[in-house]
Amino acid sequence: MRRIFVLIGICFLSGTFSSCDKIAKKVILKSTEEATETASKKLLRESLEKSTSKNLLEKGLKGGIKESLAELPKGRKALQTIQHLDGSYTPELNNLGRNASAFGEDFNKLLLKERRAAICPYDQFPTLQQLAVYDKSKLKLIDEPNAAILKQNMFVAMDKKSAGISTAFGGNAAHHVVEGSDPSALKSRELLKKFNVNINAPENGILLPENMETSIYKGTVHKTHHTKGYSSYVYEKIKDAKSREELIIKLQDIKSDLYSGKLNLQGVNQELSKNIVF
Repeated sequence: MRRIFVLIGICFLSGTFSSCDKIAKKVILKSTEEATETASKKLLRESLEKSTSKNLLEKGLKGGIKESLAELPKGRKALQTIQHLDGSYTPELNNLGRNASAFGEDFNKLLLKERRAAICPYDQFPTLQQLAVYDKSKLKLIDEPNAAILKQNMFVAMDKKSAGISTAFGGNAAHHVVEGSDPSALKSRELLKKFNVNINAPENGILLPENMETSIYKGTVHKTHHTKGYSSYVYEKIKDAKSREELIIKLQDIKSDLYSGKLNLQGVNQELSKNIVF
């Protein structure tokens, strides 16, 4: 509207009232088109998720479960997400939560298996290359361990798509490789301080599955407590580090062991999320 009034004012000063109507109409038309385009983009983005899920449902209802299973997204396509205007993420094919019953048990099991198989290590912790180049000024660093802050700091270093997957699908917890409060991890925390690695820095974090039933994430399932054996293992792995770079490499090795399920967090009660769906 301000653009229209400015143009009308120019017309008034120049004495060209005859052309004002035409100019105003053009500006109004352009503004309307821009508003329509913005609204259309918003509508398209918000409805894409619904249309993808709806199309699969319709194929399943019309052609039977075999036809809908034939449309099952494969590989990384199964992990595609939609970012909404409010910044939130949801799966492009959203069969989570209360939507699950609409797709059927067989479909959901196969899709979970496909998604879990598509998850890669770089979806659960930053790579060495990412850790070398991320913008450290964007980190929130405090001395107290905080899982939410750790996760956000990891997202600073990780690929945006991997961060979007974490937000859209959930089912993951940010784990401090070197624990932040356990007395048995005191020596390991001292090493972090020695080499200037904050307890909530992405170098010290990995996303682990919260359960083995529905999480698409792989590896050692994260619960509330960790054994002394885990803390001892971490210290033995990192105690001989001679530099910050060497420490980070050793932390990456521990993350790989957690991702593969080789490393135990909870002792005999440890659960492991593999690409096996019963």
